[in-house]
Amino acid sequence: MRKVFIHIGLPKTGTSFLQTHLFHVWQGLDFVRNPTLDNLVSLERDRKVLISKEGLSGRPWHSYESHRDWRWQQSQETYLDNLRDLYPDAKVLISFRKHASYILSLYKQYLHLGGTAEFAEFFSAAGPDGILKRDDLYFRHLIERVEARFAGRPFVFMQEEMRDDLDHLLREMGDFFGEAPPDISHVRH
Repeated sequence: MRKVFIHIGLPKTGTSFLQTHLFHVWQGLDFVRNPTLDNLVSLERDRKVLISKEGLSGRPWHSYESHRDWRWQQSQETYLDNLRDLYPDAKVLISFRKHASYILSLYKQYLHLGGTAEFAEFFSAAGPDGILKRDDLYFRHLIERVEARFAGRPFVFMQEEMRDDLDHLLREMGDFFGEAPPDISHVRH
């Protein structure tokens, strides 16, 4: 049986860096950044597969006009249920980021995508209002959702680990994958 790893990111937690510089050069893993049916069925059967797409963690906002009707946690539930149905034996990786920089980065992305709400409308730490809800930032809830659906604990890491000690993080990922980490000399500044 094929061994599948799914990196569900969270948006703005270093997923693009991992996809662009590391995951595609990891020996022993077939990396799938665009998990279309064509891309998945063309893979060799006996190889390990790593699927990475930050959108697999749900959408922080559905649309700017109907944001109060859309819950990020509800989309996470749906996405994780569907991933479990497709890959019940998958092992999951989740990346997070420190809250303050995470909220700011999401707000910048929201504005970049055409959002027009002021920051106070986008996020309020005092209550449940906003496009980004305070409950959306309880990262433990996402870990528990993954644990309830997939066997084994997810591999959880912080974006800051990529910046502060990438070598150590890659060794830990290598243990999780059962494959030696790639040479990262090409990504050094």
